[in-house]
Amino acid sequence: MWWTGWTLTDTRTTLAATGARAVELDEGTGPHTKALFDRNGNIGPTIWWNGRVIGIWVQHADGHINHHLLTDPGSQARPAVETEIHRTLAFLDGTRVTPCHRTPSERSLAT
Repeated sequence: MWWTGWTLTDTRTTLAATGARAVELDEGTGPHTKALFDRNGNIGPTIWWNGRVIGIWVQHADGHINHHLLTDPGSQARPAVETEIHRTLAFLDGTRVTPCHRTPSERSLAT
């Protein structure tokens, strides 16, 4: 809630409206946990499939999205990831998103 500037009530209401569900990140990120978080403990842009983190993504200065799968998610997930990358690019419509503190994995993908 702190980074949105919303109240706790607004945050809870909005999350409930999206159907978001809590997940256990230690289990969901597996051996990649340290590389996925910045120095303040914030997770970077991740790719999820069936409740697990399967990859990471970063937006370059020119706007394109680069991604890396941390595990083989299977034949159904790969095209779904590509579809979502294209959908995200269309949604952003040229808007550039810049994190304050990049995670180790995000920094490596951005080069």
